[in-house]
Amino acid sequence: MRRGVLLQSSTMSFTFTGLNVIKPAMVAAATQDARAAAEQFALDSGADVGSIRRATQGYFSITARDGDAEGWGAADSPFKKVRVVTTVDFMLH
Repeated sequence: MRRGVLLQSSTMSFTFTGLNVIKPAMVAAATQDARAAAEQFALDSGADVGSIRRATQGYFSITARDGDAEGWGAADSPFKKVRVVTTVDFMLH
């Protein structure tokens, strides 16, 4: 556009290709959050948190960033929120 090239398309899409780069840190953070929740359950019940009994990595979702409109134009925004869903079962003693 700065060089005088006119864009004719009314739609633009952005492709995020860095999921494999951020995935390990996101899974680690989700596991830490799960342990913190388990420690609160354990504290409330007088138990101790043991090791992970089972863990599954669910899906990753990529949506409009918080504060961005969900309606018109949200899909065209280059700013996205990436979220991972995990399930972690801990042993309580």
